[in-house]
Amino acid sequence: MLIMLAAIAFLPTVLTTCEENREICHRNCHGPKDPREGAACILSCELAYFVCKFILKK
Repeated sequence: MLIMLAAIAFLPTVLTTCEENREICHRNCHGPKDPREGAACILSCELAYFVCKFILKK
């Protein structure tokens, strides 16, 4: 489940550093094409950042 949520957060991003992906994800949360809403979108960005930074260690 955790990996699935992280993958959803990274869908609209390009594979770059964890910090860059986090910034891109947050920008996409405010875009008109993102189906996720407010806090859920931001939470998925933070979860994806955590997985990238501390589990995948990129």
